Amino acid sequence: MQSTRVDSLENLLNNHKTEDTVRVQLLNQIASLVYKNDTNKAKSYTTQAGELSDKINFLKGKAESIWVKGLSLSFYKSD
Repeated sequence: MQSTRVDSLENLLNNHKTEDTVRVQLLNQIASLVYKNDTNKAKSYTTQAGELSDKINFLKGKAESIWVKGLSLSFYKSD
């Protein structure tokens, strides 16, 4: 069920090319769904969300990207 949601959001992200708050929110939503199982994907999405948030001055999006990145790091497993 969760993978279906992630796939749907990734599809929306791929079709939403505009650099705006909606894109930031999609990136953060995907990261928040995958951070426990795929820390690398979560890190990639939160990094993109943070950079775009800086570019468009979207403080709420930046804060959420930092928060989700922190959550994903708590699940990071170094082998």
